[in-house]
Amino acid sequence: MNVARTRQEEVDRNFAFFQRELPKLLEQYRGKFALIRDSEITGFYDTAADANTAGSQLYADGLFSIQKVTEEIGDLGFFSHAMHLGAA
Repeated sequence: MNVARTRQEEVDRNFAFFQRELPKLLEQYRGKFALIRDSEITGFYDTAADANTAGSQLYADGLFSIQKVTEEIGDLGFFSHAMHLGAA
């Protein structure tokens, strides 16, 4: 993608995408953490830390988000980056 974007823009886009996809994901991935980039789920993980580690390894620019597959929707995008920065 050639357009420069901020972390918050990526998180916002990914969160809107996740909300639309959630009903389809609940049956198979309930309780997992989805790693999302460019409005696409790139993997499911057992913990937020595992998803964050994978995202940090795959996307050096830090432009990704993490969402837990549950009925209780919460935006973990910022949390995922806070975890990454705190671990540095």
